[in-house]
Amino acid sequence: TGRDVTAGMYPRRAKDKRFFLDLHYDEEGNFEFDGSLMKVKRVGTGFMMISRQIIEKMIQEHPEWQYENKEGNGTVAAVFDFAVKDGKFIGEDYLFCDRVAEVGGSVWVDVDISLPHIGTEAFTNNFREEVLIPMLENMRQARLKVANG
Repeated sequence: TGRDVTAGMYPRRAKDKRFFLDLHYDEEGNFEFDGSLMKVKRVGTGFMMISRQIIEKMIQEHPEWQYENKEGNGTVAAVFDFAVKDGKFIGEDYLFCDRVAEVGGSVWVDVDISLPHIGTEAFTNNFREEVLIPMLENMRQARLKVANG
């Protein structure tokens, strides 16, 4: 895709039709699209394509993430990690996305990709159909109401 990070959506393993996602809004409060790609702030890392360049940039800008591997014959970087910030736990999915943004990268979701999340059953909610389209329609209706007074 030529993007730093591109992800496919999958629902939580719950019947609540929620997804691991924090939305990104531009300066006017709109979503940013490029075809089927939607820019997001954070997303789950279960199905993600990550560019080599963004990983190398993260490692270069954060040498403090490096540690010696278990075999003692080299170093690895804790690119995927968790943290406590401002008294709140941040899991590796969201922290990774935060770190991408901190080094100037961006995270995108392909809204045409809808994956199941398998647990005790298959959760097959569709982000585009069940969440995004209704949300965009509500935003359009709200703007029409404001525009029409």
